[in-house]
Amino acid sequence: MVDAIKQEKESVRKMLQRFSGYLRRSNKLFDAKKRRFYRKPDNKHQVKRSTLYRKRQGERINFLVRSGQMKEEDANKRKRRH
Repeated sequence: MVDAIKQEKESVRKMLQRFSGYLRRSNKLFDAKKRRFYRKPDNKHQVKRSTLYRKRQGERINFLVRSGQMKEEDANKRKRRH
């Protein structure tokens, strides 16, 4: 744990600056953020399935555009989003 005890004749602002420096140098904040946003790796089956899904969606959108059921601008918006 990172501590910063207020020294005699030290302002609170200076103490907080010291504490922030200790925290930055200890990398505790970096480790906490890394754990917070950790994403479990996908297994091979999930990767294949998501790839096939994206490919099918792209084909479906292309078909809708060619058949005139969807505007080209709307298709481009969807493609960028996924």
